[in-house]
Amino acid sequence: MSAFVISLVVVGTALVIATRVALSGTPTTDKPATSVTPSVRGPAKGRHLAAEPDLQPVATWLDDPDGPNLVQRIRSGVLLVTLLTALGALTALALIVGGAVLLTGLRSAVQ
Repeated sequence: MSAFVISLVVVGTALVIATRVALSGTPTTDKPATSVTPSVRGPAKGRHLAAEPDLQPVATWLDDPDGPNLVQRIRSGVLLVTLLTALGALTALALIVGGAVLLTGLRSAVQ
């Protein structure tokens, strides 16, 4: 029974962490593909560097009018938690039954 409770705690913690990461509005630190270092020779004469384009704000999931609304997202989250809990319970049950079969087989082999 304690393995079942531990598995539920692990699944719950994983869901909380995944939900926080998925719903965080700010992206993680971006790493550019190339480092921005000045040329060793300096800027070329007669050639001007283009100005950086103005960055537009990134739309979040709250700004999407065609996407699912908050109630649908909450319902989807509850369904996900329910499915993962049922899957964890079935896995724990299968492990318990498998362990019982293995121990029973070992006991009968030793006797």
